[in-house]
Amino acid sequence: STEQVGPRRQGCSCGWCVWMPFFILVFHAHIAAAQNSGIKLVLDGYHPYILDAPAGDRGALGLGFDRDIDGHLGWGLELKYGWSGRDEGSLFEAIYHASYFTPYNGTTAFYAGSFLGIQRLSGTVSRYSSNWNVDEETGYSRTQFPVGLRLGVRGPLDGNFAELFGQFGYVLGNGTLAGDMRTNPLCISIGFCYGTGW
Repeated sequence: STEQVGPRRQGCSCGWCVWMPFFILVFHAHIAAAQNSGIKLVLDGYHPYILDAPAGDRGALGLGFDRDIDGHLGWGLELKYGWSGRDEGSLFEAIYHASYFTPYNGTTAFYAGSFLGIQRLSGTVSRYSSNWNVDEETGYSRTQFPVGLRLGVRGPLDGNFAELFGQFGYVLGNGTLAGDMRTNPLCISIGFCYGTGW
């Protein structure tokens, strides 16, 4: 006898082909919902970028942007400006940081991560005679690159939020600015942020 075999059904008969588009849609919706963003005002209350600088020359002010990738991971970019009345100098700094939040960034949470950046220092150093006349003025400019670790605590990016942070690292390319004035080989920063997210 001859067994008749019907035509083979084309395509996959498993349930994966039916449910996979649904799972992909839900996954992308979850990722999109977790990607909150925020802008913030950054105040570095302690940021001694010049070695042995006076207390008034140890801070910086700027703006930042934060982005949460999922429930635990996030990144941010900060642009800061510091100034020095002692030597008519200034600092421009751009810092990128990546963070891991615990327990998760949907609530106020601690985080740890790394940072890297670029610093541009420029200014003029004046040397005075015994009668307080300016004998010599020396200009300087230097570009250097801080890298290190960042720790902090931050609120969720679903409205107004605050952040406390500390950074510690090393400055690649540190050295002499003018005369005996040098940049700090350590990148130390303690600051506060306040912003709004969506």
